[in-house]
Amino acid sequence: MSISGHGAQSDRRRIHLRKDFEIQYWTGVFGVTEAILREAINRVGPSAEKVREQLSRASRAGRSEAR
Repeated sequence: MSISGHGAQSDRRRIHLRKDFEIQYWTGVFGVTEAILREAINRVGPSAEKVREQLSRASRAGRSEAR
């Protein structure tokens, strides 16, 4: 766990979107919009690893559909 710039302890293995700075952090980490991030969390839960896998799968699927 680390201390965020806002003084709160954070566990970067779980995604929490309770505060604006958390939304900003995670959308920046994954390079997605808040809506896409929330959709991924709804599908696989708040595990950062699972969300990363989900977003990767969705990205690959989108690229193959574009061909």
